[in-house]
Formats: sequence, structure tokens, C-alpha cells
Amino acid sequence: MVDTLFLRAVAILLITNSHLDSLYATGSVSFLGTGGALGNSLFFMLSGLGLGLGTSKKGLQPFRSWMHRRISRIYPSIWIVVLLLALGLEGAWQHWAGMDYLHEFFYPTSYWFISALVVFYILLYPLLKNQQKPFLVSVFFFLFIPYLFFYLTMVDLSIFSVENSGYFKWIYYFQIMLFGTWLAKRYSRIKAQPPSRWDILAFLLTLMGYGVIKVLIEFGYGTEFQGLVQWLMFPFVYYALKLAQHPWVASICKHGWAGVFVMILGTATLEIYLVQHHIYSLPFLQAIPFPLNILIFALICIPVAYGVHKLSMPVQTFLGRKPS
Repeated sequence: MVDTLFLRAVAILLITNSHLDSLYATGSVSFLGTGGALGNSLFFMLSGLGLGLGTSKKGLQPFRSWMHRRISRIYPSIWIVVLLLALGLEGAWQHWAGMDYLHEFFYPTSYWFISALVVFYILLYPLLKNQQKPFLVSVFFFLFIPYLFFYLTMVDLSIFSVENSGYFKWIYYFQIMLFGTWLAKRYSRIKAQPPSRWDILAFLLTLMGYGVIKVLIEFGYGTEFQGLVQWLMFPFVYYALKLAQHPWVASICKHGWAGVFVMILGTATLEIYLVQHHIYSLPFLQAIPFPLNILIFALICIPVAYGVHKLSMPVQTFLGRKPS
């Protein structure tokens, strides 16, 4: 689907950008390395949306088969990245112990997104099995109870920490995934209606609110209200999905080089997420001045990630999953 492909491309650009603060720092513009919450929220929403749509169309497989399909998509790319980049390029084999191999190859890995996603799959399955709207919505709102409890008792509200407070943010991102699953029931209606001016205005106001809060927190104001940054992501992902139905998005995805670029980013989002740390932390990149370092990073990261994606496809076939 063009809209979700486009949003996946946007999400990985935002997430990757948020990780490049060390490269931006060479030009004293490290503040440009932001947008991670926006990209992560889009990813988890799209994951829930895809699972909800798949269940509505094809029904729900037995848990073992269903989980096998999810794992068979994710782990081949992880194994290839660990083998080629962590062990090969970086020589991690020189200091890893036995438990390190289990940690990196299986669980929880070095990627919090992956460790959270595997747990979310397990938690979401019974909700998909009982996909009645009241039940899903009830679980969604119930999660505000532990969210608020840990927000008031565990999160350091003197600094911006809601995105860095360990497992706390898992509550919120699972809510976003549930929200995407709920949106699956409304997806056909969303696709049938091009975004209105009010949708565009609401989206822009949400982004402005996000930006204003982040700036205020950066200067030490209102840090106790930093949870608003996450709560604003619910309207953000909703209106982003609506705006992705604009004919302009479809024209971009069909336009020559732009369409190819979106296709590569939207197809290899997982792999870009997996390989980027191994690339932006390379010493020679850290030594190159801004903005040339960003350009060289992109020229290395995207082809490497797409290559990992291609290499993972035979492994997926071997594991019994037909690659998408």
C-alpha cells in the first residue's frame, strides 16, 4: 500500500535523523538530531495497523504459526547484521562471551525496538483473537493507569526522560500499537476520504505543539509535563495516516527517482534501523565535517541496509516464510 510504504519511509528518516546528533555536532548543530519519538510512533502504529488489517482479511492463524511468521521476517536481518557488522567489521568476537551471542542473536538483542516488538506481538495476539472494539479500547485506556503510576513515581521529571526511561516507554508504545490496530477498523473509511484542510491544519498544530513543548523542555521549562510529548503522538499518527491519502503522496511514490527512494526506504526500514549504528559510529565518519558526513553516511547506510534486506530473503524462505 502506497500510503503505509510512504509513512514507513518517513518514519525511518525521522528515527535515523534522531541518531545522528554526533555527526551534526561537527557542525555545532547537534539540535537537528531529533524526531525519534515521531518516527517510533509511526512505526508502532503501522505495525498495529498491518496486523489488524491482516487479521481482518485473512483471519488469525494459530499462535505458533502466527508468531513464526513475525519472527521469520525480523531475525534473518538481525543475524546478518550481527555476523557481518558486529562480528566481522567491528571484531566483537574478540571480547564476546557465550551469553553475549545469545543476547545479540536471539533476545533481547542490542535494539530496544526489536525486544519491545517481540513482547508486543505476544501481548497483542489475544487481543487480535478477541478483536471486538470495546475490549481493545478498554485495554488501551487501562494502560494509562500503569503509565501514570510509573510516570509520577519512576520518571525523572527534572529532565526530558520519557523516551529514555527503560521499560516505562514500552507502555506508551504498546498503546500506540493498539491504536494502530484500532485504526485498522477505520482504514477503509480513511482511504476513501482525501484529507481536508482541517486535517492538514490539525496535523500542523500537533507538530507545532510537539515542537514548542520540546523547545520549552530543552530550556528547562515544564519538564513535569513532558508526557504531553507522547500523548500528542496519538493525533500525530492519526493525521499522518490521513494525510498519506493525499494524491500528492501517490504522485511522489510513482515519480521516477523519488518513487525508487521511497520504495527502498519503505522496504528496508528494519535493515536501515539495524545497520545505522554500525555506520554512523565509524571513526572516519566522525572525523568528516558537517554536512559532508551526513551525505556520506546516507550513501553507505542505505545500500548496505538494502543489501542486508536482499540477503535476508533466502533465509526467510528457508525458515518457511515467503518474503514480502
